[in-house]
Amino acid sequence: MKPTIRFLAVTLLACLVSFAHAATATVINVVVGHHPAYVDLNNSIGRVYVANVADKTISVMDGNTFRIIDTIALGGRPSGLSSDPVTNRFYVSVPGGVAVYDGSDALLTTIAISGTPTVLAFNAAPNRLYVQDSANAQVHVVDGVSDTVIADLPVPNRGNGIAVDHANNVIYVSTSSVTGGSVLVFDGVSNQLVNTFTLPGNPSFSYLAFDAREGEANALYAITRSAGRSGFVALDASTGALLDTVPNLGNPGSGLAIRGRREALTNDGKGKMYVLNSCCPTVSESVNVGKNPAGMALARGPGWVFIANSGGNTVSVVEGFI
Repeated sequence: MKPTIRFLAVTLLACLVSFAHAATATVINVVVGHHPAYVDLNNSIGRVYVANVADKTISVMDGNTFRIIDTIALGGRPSGLSSDPVTNRFYVSVPGGVAVYDGSDALLTTIAISGTPTVLAFNAAPNRLYVQDSANAQVHVVDGVSDTVIADLPVPNRGNGIAVDHANNVIYVSTSSVTGGSVLVFDGVSNQLVNTFTLPGNPSFSYLAFDAREGEANALYAITRSAGRSGFVALDASTGALLDTVPNLGNPGSGLAIRGRREALTNDGKGKMYVLNSCCPTVSESVNVGKNPAGMALARGPGWVFIANSGGNTVSVVEGFI
């Protein structure tokens, strides 16, 4: 039987609750390849995928035992990673395209992509993969059945992050320019631009996350940089109205939403993970992880956080935080 990470119901917590996770959190550091930068997981088969940039490999981790069970050699340096929990495929951005693997880690095909494919995001309901093209200011829309590009989302400036509202089939793309940052909102059916949100500062590379909040307005999270400083920004996902800002977080390597709770996760790019109480806005707790934390993924059932430490060649598994 394949291992499964089960989803559990998460209770909505009040804004003013103070979390005492730091004292009980356990951190396990798992050795992977060199310069791990991206991490994704498939809860349905209990696997964690880690993209090692310097090695040009993917480390496959058992999501229950935290052991490396496979290492996949790539044709070039990875620059994005995403998985499909329905078909159990996973996708890796490589030079010139996107490599497609099945749940047994076998290479199925490589989808040719013009420009420079980087950030990936998968939308399971319509079976579509969104591929950030950092060279041509586009997001390519790939059909998950035919493995072909079926549309391009125009992005006026270089794009650097994608988030998906799966329930409403809405795609968010962050962009940056010398004059400031913005989030473009696309209809996932028509691929048409339906709104543009303005961000304070410039959104950092790939750090955009959607939070489906229960009983209130959905939120969109972004890491922004202005005048050499980074901050965490929460927006109303429908109107783009600024909800909260948490300034001076160092040089964050990623951002995650904790679905259904007024919280998010980020890190300082040096050696700490933060839990952000996004409604108030404050840092609720922090925990020491590996060197230069970058990409993060969350197993919502057991509440484990997987953090790729690009400077330490490890993945930190944080237990007891969520």
